[in-house]
Amino acid sequence: MIASDTLKNGRFVLKEEAIFDAERMTIGVFADGFSSAKSLPVWVAPKRKVKINGEGKLHALWDVKSSISYQKEENLYQNKSRDIVAEFIHISIEINNAYSKYDAATSNEEALLYNNIADSLSKIRNELKIKELFSYVDIMEKTDISPIWLSKMKEISFEVRPSRKDREYYSELRTRAENLYNRISEKDKTTILGYHITARIFPPPVAKVGDDFVDTDLINIDENTKTFLIIWEIIYS
Repeated sequence: MIASDTLKNGRFVLKEEAIFDAERMTIGVFADGFSSAKSLPVWVAPKRKVKINGEGKLHALWDVKSSISYQKEENLYQNKSRDIVAEFIHISIEINNAYSKYDAATSNEEALLYNNIADSLSKIRNELKIKELFSYVDIMEKTDISPIWLSKMKEISFEVRPSRKDREYYSELRTRAENLYNRISEKDKTTILGYHITARIFPPPVAKVGDDFVDTDLINIDENTKTFLIIWEIIYS
């Protein structure tokens, strides 16, 4: 957390020195009736003002306006999935309530009841998350690659890992994700974010006990690639 404020007379102000030309922050609200399952994405930059308006407790859907171009792009994704996110937050609040009742249960039967309710609601929430990702894909297929585009791709890549291939949505989302991946430049693929995306969509083979390491490309903190000759042998699992 880098800044905080308490709501007074319907207003709050967050002020902090911006380090980068443009940086993505998120705003969370810690109060009864609010959910931490989603936060409000806000882009900040030096000497730029950002205005936030909103009513009710769905703070992740409050309106954010500024002259920062990335915010306009961020809002595009937010507006596309607004109804999905609203339902996602409501379900998350119900899940938290179910777990609270589970913790306060006075019998095994009561605990089991609320645990089953939470599990059922979690499945619904997972389905909503997938719908949200498909809404991202709809936009990404029609827009140019940008830092926001790549951040959404990272979210999608988590759901199209080979370990998820038993899910109903997997085949369609995987196909569309691969098509999007093929649009990413080699330069973007060699960034830390790019490596995260690649490793999830096309995970490397898992080494086994007794396997030799191959020559390996590693990235230093300046994002420069170095090749190392690895001659050690794996002897422990």
